Amino acid sequence: MASGNAGIQQLLAAEAEASNIVNDARNYRKTKLKSAEQAAAAEIAAYRAEMKARFDAESNDEVGSDKLYRVQLDRDTKAALDRLSAAYAKNGKKIVDLLVHHVTTVEMKVPDNIAQCIRATESQH
Repeated sequence: MASGNAGIQQLLAAEAEASNIVNDARNYRKTKLKSAEQAAAAEIAAYRAEMKARFDAESNDEVGSDKLYRVQLDRDTKAALDRLSAAYAKNGKKIVDLLVHHVTTVEMKVPDNIAQCIRATESQH
């Protein structure tokens, strides 16, 4: 019986040792997973910071170019208005006189196609 007890004790000790090995492996795995998670979080944070910096730089460049675009657009608009004002000052009176002439002058002529219709109708009667 002593050898039976010793065998049981040896099995219990082996079971306890196996349990300790399994627990150590679990703890090691948990530690590695936490470490990997922290490393991934740090890498993600660094990548996010890099992308944010790049986005901010590009946004600032575009805002700057937007301001330049607006200034150029204002300049072009002012130049176009100046050209139109100069053209109006130069030709405004001529255009108004031409419009008044065409509005107030009535030409008493029957268009050719209507005159032909009238002649054709008169010749039938």
